[in-house]
This record gives sequence, C-alpha cells and structure tokens, in this order.
Amino acid sequence: MKLSIITPIYKEAKRLDRFLSKISTQNSNNYELILIIDTNGEKTLEVVEKYREKINGDLRIIFNSKRNSRFKSIGQGAKIAKGKYSIVLSIRNEFSSSLVKNVIALAEEKGTDIIEFSAAFNSPIKLKGKIRKQFKTSSKIEDNPEIIAWTYPFDFNKIYKTSVLSEVGRVKMPVNFNSRYSIGITYFSLSVAKTYSTSLKTLVKSRVNNSSQFNYIHFVRHFDAVVDLISKSPKFESIDRYLYAQYFTEVVFAAPFVKSSKNKASLKKFKDKIQKRQETKFINILDVNQYAILMPKEKSVLLSHISPGSMYKAYKELEK
Repeated sequence: MKLSIITPIYKEAKRLDRFLSKISTQNSNNYELILIIDTNGEKTLEVVEKYREKINGDLRIIFNSKRNSRFKSIGQGAKIAKGKYSIVLSIRNEFSSSLVKNVIALAEEKGTDIIEFSAAFNSPIKLKGKIRKQFKTSSKIEDNPEIIAWTYPFDFNKIYKTSVLSEVGRVKMPVNFNSRYSIGITYFSLSVAKTYSTSLKTLVKSRVNNSSQFNYIHFVRHFDAVVDLISKSPKFESIDRYLYAQYFTEVVFAAPFVKSSKNKASLKKFKDKIQKRQETKFINILDVNQYAILMPKEKSVLLSHISPGSMYKAYKELEK
C-alpha cells in the first residue's frame, strides 16, 4: 500500500529545506510526496530541485501562480493522490525516519476512513493531546456523534483515506478560509467519512515558535466560519458537538500558545476575546452541553480553570 503525503507550501524556504531533508531520510520508499507550491517566493522551486534526487519516494508538484487557502491546496493534492491513505504534513512538522512505515502499518491495522493519533506540540511549551476517548476498533461515526465533540481539530494528527480527502476537496470554501491547522479538513472529513478509530501513538509533532505563528483571533474566526458552514449542510443534526469541540480547543489547547507570548498587546486581545466568548457564545456551556456532561473529568477541570492564567494548568491536569 502506498501512502500519499500532502504538503502545502507558501514561501519559508529554510523550513522547506529542513522538511525535505527529513523526508529524504525515510526508510521506506512506499510513498509519494505531493507538494502544492503557492508562488515561487523565496526561491521555493530551487529548494525542491535540490532534493529531487534524494527523495526515495515519488515526488509530485502542483504549482499555483498565486496564493490559495490551505484548505484548497490540500484539496488539490488529494485529487491527484494515488495512495490509499494520505496524511497532511506542514513543513514545520517533526517526525522520524520511520514515519511512512509507521503510518502504513497503522492504516493497515485499523482500516478505517479516519485514524486519529495523539497530537503533540513541542514549542514554545510542550503539550501532548492525549486521546480523550479511545476507539480502538472501527467505529461508525454516525452512531458515535461524540467523536466530533472529542476529536482534536488539527489535520496533522490524522490519517485519512484518500477517497475521503478527495471528496472534501470538492467543498466550495471561501478563499479566506485559511488556517495553519486546516480545521475545515478535519470536520468536513468527519462528515464524509463513515468509520473512525484512534491510536495512542504519536507519529508527528507540530512546532509553533512564537505567538505570531499562532494567531488566536484568526483561529477562532476560522473555527466559527467552518461550523457555520457545516450547520447549513443538509446532513447537519446538532450544534452541541461542534460547540463543545470549539470550547475545549480554545480554552484548553490553543490558549497556552497565546499565553506564552511576550507581546502584551496580543495577550490583552486574547483575554478580551475569550472573556467575551465566555459571556456570549459559550455561556453556561458546561451546564447544558450534552457532551460536556458526558465528560465529567473535563467539566470539573474546566470549571476550576476558566481564567487565561490557569488554562495551561487545566491542560496538564487533563493529561494525567
């Protein structure tokens, strides 16, 4: 079975150089690397050419003359992907030389449309997204709506059947739906896929060097827009699962990255934003949301740590 690695690129030649260097060390050639390059900024194509002969899998390139959204770029890659399964990697991701081998082994073991493995961030503060509810064997998403409430919205800790990603790529998304973690990819995939499973393994880590690379306000707006678009779908049934997913991600997972910022202006905006959302969109969510009620440990910790200063502590308690 061949694996498709889909990687959107916009500038950042130095990071691309490091990324391709890691890809070229893979101890399996049973993969294709699909690079979707938006403009040749910072001489991106020259960096790719440097590694063309060093990459032991197949190398395929899509070149766009102007910048696309990340969502659209991933869709482009999925449409031409030949692997049965695909993963979406950012050039900031970190992984071992056994990534391809490990992903294929996990995909063959689970055999589901989506496989979620443990998320991990290694900068500026180390966080590990522990699987909040395990689905060790194939589970139908239709029969388990809590999957949507308790999955992490990031694309880098998922293995997708390529057919699912390809279908998601047909969704008409506004061009400004652009997020480093491609929230839309995760939730539209969950609406298309039929089966889901989890793994406690950590195969990929994401690096965030500073708050400028994690724009909390932009992240929130993107999340809101994706949920709003999904809610207009004919298949839509309940907003509860998406609201709880948003609340948990914003309060516990995204907050530490903003909190680590030394930029006082950014931190003030963050505090004001989260307070406003607590008073409007998320008012009384822990008391009335059915998915919060089903997770008493999370609810207890979240109730104890609702201020921006204690969110990281809340996360570490949930990790235990």
